[in-house]
Amino acid sequence: LTWLDLGGNQISAAGMKSLSNLFHSDNCSLKDLFLSGMNIGDDGIVALAGALKGNTSLTHVRFNPEEAGITEVGWKALSKLLCDTSTVNNTYLSNHILQTVGFEGRGHDSFGVAQYLAMNKHLQEDAAIYKMFQSHRDFDMKPFFQRGLKFLPLAVEWFERAGKCRFRSDERYLHMLESRKLSAAYQFVREFQVLVLRGQA
Repeated sequence: LTWLDLGGNQISAAGMKSLSNLFHSDNCSLKDLFLSGMNIGDDGIVALAGALKGNTSLTHVRFNPEEAGITEVGWKALSKLLCDTSTVNNTYLSNHILQTVGFEGRGHDSFGVAQYLAMNKHLQEDAAIYKMFQSHRDFDMKPFFQRGLKFLPLAVEWFERAGKCRFRSDERYLHMLESRKLSAAYQFVREFQVLVLRGQA
């Protein structure tokens, strides 16, 4: 099953939420979901956004935004699905697959939804990295310090990979990359000094 047309049906928020079993299935191959002619409403779109967390197949959710009954509440939920800026890890775990919400090529601009959809479409597997750099001035490395210096090579490897992304020629991106690298290095050096003083290094 690669496409599902639910257009014209009146599906409740509970019904939308029940789709999570499909979206979270290891065998889910659904790419297109059609919801045209539906008054989805905020409750419905919030439930759908929740159901899509962790989904890695659905790329298009098609409906008419003008008849869907979605307000800023619903668009905020979609924005958070596409780029949860609460923490670096949550940004990384956001949805980087979805490319269309509404009409293809006419994404909704509210709360960065259109921007995030464009990132997913054009940056593909590099979208997560760009969102992380764009959304966080510094990467809080403290959660990783409990692993001691064992995490340092992994951090170096990750930044090296980030330097090879398809937008590595973008001067703005390179500036963000170098800034985050320096911040992360400073945090590790400072923590290493603490470990030395404690005799734990």
